[in-house]
Amino acid sequence: MQKLKLLPRESVMTFIYGSLACVLLTASATYAETTFSFTNQWSGGGQGLFHITNDTSQPIQGWTLRFDWNAEITSAWNGTVQSHVGNQYKIVNAEYNATIAPGASVDVGCVANFASADLLPTSITIAPLVPCPGDLNLDSRVDAVDLAAILGNWGSTSALYDPNGDGVTGSADLAVILGSWGDCATGGGGTGGGGGGGGGGGEGATTPVLTSPATAYGTAGSAFTYQITASGLPTSFGATGLPAGLSVNATSGLISGTPTVAATTSVVLAASNAVGTANQSLVVTISPPSAPGDFNYAEVLQKSLYFYDAQRSGNLADGFRVAWRGDSALADGGDVGIDLTGGYYDAGDHVKFGLPMASSLSLLAWGGIEYGAAYEQTGQKLALLAAVRWGTDFIIKAHPSANVLYGQVGNGSLDHSYWGPCETMNMARPSYAITAAKPGSDLAGESAAAMAAASMLFRSTDPAYADTLLAHARTLFNFADTYRGKYSESITDAAIYYNSWSGYYDELAWSAAWLYRATGEAAYLAKAEAIYSQNIAGLPLRWTHNWDDKTYGVTVLLAQLTGNSSYKAAAQRWLNFWTIGDNGSRVAYTAGGLAWLDQWGSLRYSANTSFLALIYADRVGDVGTRYRDFARNQIDYMLGKNPNARSYVVGFGVNPPVNPHHRGAHGSWNGSMTTPAASRHILYGALVGGPSTTSDSSYTDDRSNYICNEVALDYNAGFTGAIARLAQDSTGVPVANFPPASEQGSIDDEFFVEASINQQGSGFTEIRALLNNRSAFPAVGSSTLSIRYFVDLSELFAAGYDQTSVVVSGNYIQNGTVAPALKVYDAARKLYYVDVSFVGTYIAPGTGSSYWREAQFRMALKTGVPASAWNAANDPSFTGLGAGNANMIKTSKIAVYDDGFRLTGVLP
Repeated sequence: MQKLKLLPRESVMTFIYGSLACVLLTASATYAETTFSFTNQWSGGGQGLFHITNDTSQPIQGWTLRFDWNAEITSAWNGTVQSHVGNQYKIVNAEYNATIAPGASVDVGCVANFASADLLPTSITIAPLVPCPGDLNLDSRVDAVDLAAILGNWGSTSALYDPNGDGVTGSADLAVILGSWGDCATGGGGTGGGGGGGGGGGEGATTPVLTSPATAYGTAGSAFTYQITASGLPTSFGATGLPAGLSVNATSGLISGTPTVAATTSVVLAASNAVGTANQSLVVTISPPSAPGDFNYAEVLQKSLYFYDAQRSGNLADGFRVAWRGDSALADGGDVGIDLTGGYYDAGDHVKFGLPMASSLSLLAWGGIEYGAAYEQTGQKLALLAAVRWGTDFIIKAHPSANVLYGQVGNGSLDHSYWGPCETMNMARPSYAITAAKPGSDLAGESAAAMAAASMLFRSTDPAYADTLLAHARTLFNFADTYRGKYSESITDAAIYYNSWSGYYDELAWSAAWLYRATGEAAYLAKAEAIYSQNIAGLPLRWTHNWDDKTYGVTVLLAQLTGNSSYKAAAQRWLNFWTIGDNGSRVAYTAGGLAWLDQWGSLRYSANTSFLALIYADRVGDVGTRYRDFARNQIDYMLGKNPNARSYVVGFGVNPPVNPHHRGAHGSWNGSMTTPAASRHILYGALVGGPSTTSDSSYTDDRSNYICNEVALDYNAGFTGAIARLAQDSTGVPVANFPPASEQGSIDDEFFVEASINQQGSGFTEIRALLNNRSAFPAVGSSTLSIRYFVDLSELFAAGYDQTSVVVSGNYIQNGTVAPALKVYDAARKLYYVDVSFVGTYIAPGTGSSYWREAQFRMALKTGVPASAWNAANDPSFTGLGAGNANMIKTSKIAVYDDGFRLTGVLP
């Protein structure tokens, strides 16, 4: 990071152009600072930010950034490259960030190509802009460096004004005649006014016309700014009826301060000059504050990333932090002869759907790119990288050749008919691909976007991996663009669950924009803009970014990358639809403040919009604090600031959901959604669907309600990025020792025997035993289980007999065997056991009776051995057993073994 001094802040010196006052700022002792740092680098280029801070006590009204850099800037945002001559650059402010309030900052971003020897820009200066209208025919402001060039020629009969800064006289340049008879200068061919003429009432001035927005929004207790704008060369501004805590600068027209009361206020604005005064009404809405510290956003971020760990498929590492998850679907891809293990299960099921998976990865990576500091600050950077990499590794596997991409593993119908853990599922899992003959531009395009965004995320920590991701992104985009079609028409099973309603142009524009951002290659931007112009521009924008429709994301991204007013206008129309309304239309709201779009996963729509609203506000520009306030209010609603005072994030906050529609978290062993009644695992961090109508009370924490209570990869994707942004401004910290030890489970509740006395008579005892595999930490199946029933033969030996006097037989051994003779456990204590083996039978939690096997075995004295020689009541495993099926109990006295190793049970 390079830290640079700005041009000194200036004091005022006035001179005259014609009869119009201009102001030149000259150096004083107060300084501002800026920094330049890279947010991403690659071989031959990079992406960086100029961070400009106004450290003065006065607002900066317009600015110009100048620097030397032997580089080719291919794109810039939050500013416009006005000139580039040799290695000298001049960037001027955008319309929306011209004003930098005291203490406020602006980030100017760019993508540039350069050699390694020319890594950083140098000689960076920044100059405020000063008004210079009238005969010079300038309709905005000019920076002090340019005006100083004019003063440098003071006293001559003429001087050249060079607004482009290119050092060459041309049609864009203006000749300025500098009078020798006073502080007067006029545009070429003009005439000077009287010496000392001034004010805005001279040549060119007209009655002002106010052009300011009619509404403004803020939050009580937060800094507020609003710029009064007007045509007609006003010289002073006013505002009456301002909310408490706000004031107006009569010279600049900047309304600023910190409002103290939440209310809606009508304000009258004024702009004046010597010709006249204009007024305009302004409605200022100040919302109640969302008090910092209400929620520990760092904890939410920590848990949201944990949710992605819980969704992993494939071979998990030893000591994986989600203790109830194990290896699963290790044969994926076997039907087509390639390795398709890994990736993520989609929701509460176990299908790997490529489109929502890639869409989620794109948003996760974007959040990491924009708000990397928050991930570092909260200690979650490694978890983010791991989450994204688990998905991108799968896409690499799923893209075995240029024009082949596997977009689904698992059949939706077969998968959804199974309610059990993924570790023990055994249904067929077919693999589905798109090809040149069966295209899927939406799927390939979204996958390209995910890989391009991820390449930026990994660029600084693993450049070789970033190169691999970018190579796949390029190839996937070419595949998507060359062979066009909807993936759901090629993978028809996906159409039932994730049909491509929006088509593929949105993904093509989205992926091209991401490739442009990742590479800096102008051809990708041209492609993105062309597709956008032909297929997206002019759409009503009355929905939001989601797994299917990237229209909204690409609109924000292009606004960020280009600063183009058309993208900004479209993005603001959409964001206004979600906030204050646009053209008489506004998204529905619940009484409690949730922006409610649709019944199925209502919270994820609001979360995605919040994420994009924050990026737009931070990287392009907010309207006051409108979009930031919206995002925070929506996210806080999800965390508990709602009429029900409940969290909608599993394992976080007050009264969170405990019954998400999720097979793995439920932990059923018999395929029933109601067994057990309570979920066995806490799916920390999962955002549930939320209210199913515009009533805040329409949410129910019901496992069977997949509209309200399902969770999914895409539900948490934008949510995670929004949480990271909020965590950036908070003081919260992640939870220590997470996840808690309780998530490790107890094996005694996983493998055990239920038993009762089946029959008992003179000289014999028959036991009915049910071996249970209800494993869930993680679920695991086994073909080598057995049980041991312990007996005490002390009386038998005392009567002169031994273990051979007992015959063991199996009345009914379900898929197993029982050894015909007792086996020695402790000969000295005359302890023996019945060995019932189910070796060769796969017993696992899953569906129906797959989790248990029954054994009815009899121990009988041989003929001639008196019944009094053996008292079964003294047998260790007999303790506590009742008679009959109605009295079956779970007993720890009958031990469970796996391949000869004891799992559970108390030994005598």
